[in-house]
This record gives sequence, structure tokens and C-alpha cells, in this order.
Amino acid sequence: MKNTKHAFRLNFSALNGKDSRCNLKCFNCHKDYFDVTHLIDETKSMSFTDAIEFMYQTLGEEIKNFDKIHISGHAEPTMIGRERFIKEVKALREKFPELPIALTTNGTYLKDIRDDFLAISNTYINLSLHHLAYLKTKWFNQLCTLDEEKRKRVELNIIIDPEIIENFKEIFSFLINHKISAKFFHRLEENQPQKVISDFIDFIRQNVYTFNINEYSDEKRYNFVINNEFTISIKLPVDLARRPQACLVCPMLKNCIESCWTSVRITPWYIKPCGLREDNVYLFSENSKLSLKEKLASGGKI
Repeated sequence: MKNTKHAFRLNFSALNGKDSRCNLKCFNCHKDYFDVTHLIDETKSMSFTDAIEFMYQTLGEEIKNFDKIHISGHAEPTMIGRERFIKEVKALREKFPELPIALTTNGTYLKDIRDDFLAISNTYINLSLHHLAYLKTKWFNQLCTLDEEKRKRVELNIIIDPEIIENFKEIFSFLINHKISAKFFHRLEENQPQKVISDFIDFIRQNVYTFNINEYSDEKRYNFVINNEFTISIKLPVDLARRPQACLVCPMLKNCIESCWTSVRITPWYIKPCGLREDNVYLFSENSKLSLKEKLASGGKI
């Protein structure tokens, strides 16, 4: 198997029930393909910590391919309420002290959980800018009250589109004033991601040249460090040839995108190894390590 790192992607919104729905209809919402509600046996469930621990027990050394916990979902994860949210995160931190925990949120309930969440070690917030108007909302502007250490653990997620390019100066002004970093993405379904990214890197360079800039790239991002205070990152297109062999022979390969094969989706009722397939969903009602291992393998995770 190729050296692919995976995340435990946890559907916190499911704690409100299998039919939970989001609080916004964001155009650029990242679809996580969690929903297989027709397969669920609600009488057979596991906590997130127990589900991950079950994977550790099942995989042994092979679990080293999983290097972080990502809280997201098919709906806004913070809708479960502050007390329950923080309780779940603290349980994860206590059980898995070495794993970073990242939260992706639209920000509407961020003020309720922000301070308690960032007080937990090795936690990070990805705040999605789905609409330019969000920059003027209270939940975005409250970021300026964070101390410097916590601010470094917050990053805006922004999809590259014509509106963003047209209004980049307003976005850049927000980043400067709040000293918050931002990560820009091409759309996963983009036909020419290399050109989109190359053009956008040139665009950023032309718009920030008057500042103190340090440019560098790594395996995943092209980075502009501005005034040594915050970073503008552009996510580089992923080499799809890195996909595991199980993905390359999958009958749904033509629909496979990066989000399908870099994480395992976990709800209170099942583990979903693949973003697209439903035939290899592991239901907790199975209670079989062999079945879980076989399904993770068929989804390219081991």
C-alpha cells in the first residue's frame, strides 16, 4: 500500500440523531458522504472513543496510517451544544493524547465552544468562509479576541471562485486585521486544478508584493508568510496516483475524489471506509474484527 495518511473523520452532528440536519445551506459545503441511514440499527451504537479504540485493537501496527482526528459531519458539528461537544472532545483527548484534533465549522456556534475547545491541547479550528458576507458576522470578528497562541490554531478555509478573486482585497484586509491564516482550495471536481492553482498563486503574489513575504512550498501547500504574522496557503492538487491499490481497482473509481480515500467516516452506528461505497460499511451490530479489517482493506485504508 502507498504511504497514505488517513484521518478519523467523526460525524458529531449524528449525536443529535440519525436524521439531524444542518443549520445552513452553504453552496460550498464539503459533502462527506456520511449518510447511509437506511442501514442503521439504532440499538447498536458505540461512542467515538470506543469506535476508534476498536480500530486500534483490530489493526494493531497498521493503525499508524491514521494520524489525526477530524470533527465534521454531514451537518454542522457544533449544533450538539457546548457541554456535549466539549465532553466528547475531552474524552477523545484523554484516550488519544498524541492525535491532533481538528474541527471544521461554519462558525455559527463558534462563540459557545471556542475557548473551551482551544484550551484542550493540540486542537485546531478550520473556519469555512462559504460566503463573503460571513466576514462581517459576529462569529468571524470574534476571532480578534483570541490570544496569539490560540489564533495560530485557527485557519479560514476558502474555496477559490470568481467572487473570492474579485473581493480578495476585503479578505486580505480581514486576515491582516485579525492576523488569522487562511487556506485556499480548488474545487475537488475542478477539471484543470493545476492551472487553477498556478494562476491563483500568481494572483496572490501580485496582490501581496508590498508586504514582507516569505514564500515556500511543501508536499501539500504553497505558502505565503505575511509579515511573519500569518500565512496564506494554497492547497496543491493531489497526485491521484497515490491512491491505494484497492481504490484503483474499485468499480466507482471514476467518481473517486481526494475526500473519499484520505479518511474513515465514523458515526455512532457504523464505520464507513469509503466516501462513495455502501457495500463495505461496517455496522457496529456486526461485532466482528475480521469483518472490520476486510472492509477497511476494501476501502483502501490498510
